[in-house]
Amino acid sequence: MDQARLVKPWLIVGIFTLLGLFSSVQAHLVVSYESDKARAFSDSLILNMGYWYAWALLVPIVVWLARRFPLDRGRWARSLPVHLGAVVLVTFAHVLLCEPLHPLVAEMPASYSLWRGTLRSWVWQFDWEMAAYWAIVAITHAAAYYREAQVRTLKASQLEAHLAQAKLDALQRQLHPHFLFNTLNAISALMHRDVEAADEMLARLSEALLIPNP
Repeated sequence: MDQARLVKPWLIVGIFTLLGLFSSVQAHLVVSYESDKARAFSDSLILNMGYWYAWALLVPIVVWLARRFPLDRGRWARSLPVHLGAVVLVTFAHVLLCEPLHPLVAEMPASYSLWRGTLRSWVWQFDWEMAAYWAIVAITHAAAYYREAQVRTLKASQLEAHLAQAKLDALQRQLHPHFLFNTLNAISALMHRDVEAADEMLARLSEALLIPNP
């Protein structure tokens, strides 16, 4: 895969901002519908924007892992153990980034601790966290395959253009002797009837022969 291409920060921020806003509105509507107690939209905004922005911070790491250890044929056996370990660490890091947001929007019991809350949330949400990790890996692979397909298409079109030019050059090389032979015969015949016309034809022939082939 192409390691030189980096994920554009503005693209990451833009995508995850839209996801955060969408999920904030959705969560606020669901909570408002299912609960009699009103909840401020800012609470949903803090939790959901924090959730997606935490992923935005981790996306470059996951993309780098997907490119460095691709799950292609012939390489998946080496890459899969790396991703299995990474999915544990990355998802835990994501929950660790999100957990401090909960005390900001809800009153926690006296026994609450950030570490225990993180472990609980990580175990509870691991299936969704893992799905998000593999979704990023899959999108990274799909983007890489799309770029490779574009490169192959471009190279194929360039090869076809070179082949067409080679055929044209070969045809020109075949035509030049016949062209010279016919032109010289015409000039030879014209010398006996119109010397000035023959001289002009010679001048034009010399100009044509000086023009390089494209």
